[in-house]
Amino acid sequence: MESVFINGCQVEIRAGETVLETARRSGFQIPSLCYHEGLGAYGGCRLCLVEVEEGKNRFLAASCTLPARAGLRILTESQPVQKARAQVIALLLARCGNLPVLHDLAERCGVPQDLYPRLVEDECILCGLCVRACEAVGGRALSFTWRGIKRKVSPPFEKPSEECLGCRACAHVCPTGAIKVEEGPVSFTLLRWKTEHTYVRCRSCGRPFAPLRFTENFGTILEGGAGVSSGTGAGTAAVAGALAGELCPACRRSLRARELSRTAAKR
Repeated sequence: MESVFINGCQVEIRAGETVLETARRSGFQIPSLCYHEGLGAYGGCRLCLVEVEEGKNRFLAASCTLPARAGLRILTESQPVQKARAQVIALLLARCGNLPVLHDLAERCGVPQDLYPRLVEDECILCGLCVRACEAVGGRALSFTWRGIKRKVSPPFEKPSEECLGCRACAHVCPTGAIKVEEGPVSFTLLRWKTEHTYVRCRSCGRPFAPLRFTENFGTILEGGAGVSSGTGAGTAAVAGALAGELCPACRRSLRARELSRTAAKR
């Protein structure tokens, strides 16, 4: 059994894990704002810094990008870690001083909230989670633009993007709530990106249930996807049509149940 030592405790490591994942699985609390278990590591916010002792080397590293290697000795709350983490929080407060999540972190870590003057008033900490989430669903509607103090996340040319599917993955993973959604009766708008999406109405019950652009992209895949017609016999064409984005989830389940009942009755 291979293991690392975290704050003096021996912890078993699993293949492919990072130090952050090993530590959290073992109950050690390490703050982070740019990490999400469903997306790749980025190491952008630097809040998850830990002190690492490996042989004769001793250094600070972002635990979300550091592979958990056998024999590593990790300190999550040493003095160098606390000092570096406090500096990161102070800089984030200079950019996004009104965020409750940063106020909570500053209070927990004993960081003065006015250490640096406010440089920018924004709710985006540039963690990049929204960019990676968009890429993960195949949208590619977001990217980093500009440099230095002007750096931001935006659609290409800061205009509503045709690549945006309306899946809301960006809003779901945002750790600060910077990506807000305004709901309407027939559409919704991702305010930060100024992108409006029209809902598709269920052909059975008439309720709006999904963005049109999303169903146009993923409905086609589902319509011809493997597994839709496997083993169910008659009625699968109707089920495939339902998965193509014409029925809401409740009506799809109802249709599937009816098809399965008919198939079972014929056997």
